[in-house]
Amino acid sequence: MKADCYQAKKSPQPGEMIFVLVPHGKGVDALPGELKQAAGGFTFDKTVEINPADKMACFDVDAAGKNLAESGYHLISMKR
Repeated sequence: MKADCYQAKKSPQPGEMIFVLVPHGKGVDALPGELKQAAGGFTFDKTVEINPADKMACFDVDAAGKNLAESGYHLISMKR
């Protein structure tokens, strides 16, 4: 499954980066309004391939796939 990764323009904590994965080609318009407002908007980062057989260093592939299917997005928080 392909997903597009967007970085939030704002983060709740200094030194933290927030990313959101959405299904490839869907964009961020359908995200909940409170999420878009808290993030201060999003900028496109890259497209990633989510494969349950692979392990990703920055997020849980199984949780991402589940959240994308159920909610239409998956949030990722990372320290700088």
